[in-house]
Amino acid sequence: MSTGKFRVTFVVSGLTPTLGLERVTLNLIKALEQHLEIRVIVIGGSDADKNLASRVEVLGPPLQGWQRLRSLARLYSCSRRSDLGTVVLVGVWTAVPWLLVAPAFASRTVVWEHTLLREKLLHSRPLRILKLMSRCLYRRADHVVAVSSPVAEDMQEYGNIRRITVIPNVVEAPAPRDIEQALVKPPIAGCHIVCVGSLTTIKAQHLALEALALLDEQYSLAVVGSGPRMTALTELAEHLGIEDRVEFTGYLDRNSVKEELHQASLLLHCSVAETFGLVYAEAADAFVPVLTVDTRVARYMVPRYSPGWISEATPEALAKAIREIHRTTPFPTEAYIEAARLRGLDFGVERIRGDWLRLLTDLSSLDARSAATTKGNP
Repeated sequence: MSTGKFRVTFVVSGLTPTLGLERVTLNLIKALEQHLEIRVIVIGGSDADKNLASRVEVLGPPLQGWQRLRSLARLYSCSRRSDLGTVVLVGVWTAVPWLLVAPAFASRTVVWEHTLLREKLLHSRPLRILKLMSRCLYRRADHVVAVSSPVAEDMQEYGNIRRITVIPNVVEAPAPRDIEQALVKPPIAGCHIVCVGSLTTIKAQHLALEALALLDEQYSLAVVGSGPRMTALTELAEHLGIEDRVEFTGYLDRNSVKEELHQASLLLHCSVAETFGLVYAEAADAFVPVLTVDTRVARYMVPRYSPGWISEATPEALAKAIREIHRTTPFPTEAYIEAARLRGLDFGVERIRGDWLRLLTDLSSLDARSAATTKGNP
């Protein structure tokens, strides 16, 4: 039954576990669902995915690594359906297989790109292969939405994308009253540092461990997240003789991550490539200052949207910065209030929803004009 709203279908690799990409997708769907008729197609998932949004269709069990090639068969018939409306392809692992098998002009298509950043490509052979494919395939999309200016800048080099727009992710910001209350918390003994992120080469948690080895016993570290580098990192901590000052928490849900941040003196972010920097906003929401290695996104986010400092990406530079930060006065309440105001202004629901609605309405209007032209010229 039609609701009279424009229909938009989000196509995603999966929704669980709900990590960064999955969370921002759900946030955007929630922001848009009162204005659009939204459906979600999950390439690989389970019943748990169906409980996270309305009108979710799961095409099969989860796919990992190069198993994702099987998504081609799953998407072939799906991409030929006539009831999709405008299709939003979430991420390169979804966009490439869809554009490979979909009819050239079956529906209006938006690629929502979170990943293709040149710094990331240096550390991932699969991403380099996907980039080569995307250079040919993304020209078939009606529009590409990049989550940050660095992503858009790198994709502009393709030279064959029809239209590209930067629309940041939705980031909620706390009210000033909540900030003032949250900053009144008991003092933390010593200096407790937290890293948050998947344990991968790109996230470079080894820098945090090597920096900790240069610091004395009053400094401790919690490494929050799971991933393929878990064994290597735990072995490195033992080799450095700091295993008694490091906790590897494994994967934590969002509420548990917030609790870890609430207990922290500092968020240390060593990732050598960020496409948006959601973790910076999470730290600011928990009123924890950030020390981050220098990247294009870090320079944009810190300290404007997240109070903190930027360091060279070496253990020595990070250790020196941590010592200096530990001796300084924390950021005043006003700094967190101003950062929250700016996040609300630039990444708030109203702003991001408006940008997406204008884009999607434009594409739906193109469909309507095209249909009218076809009808008038049989």
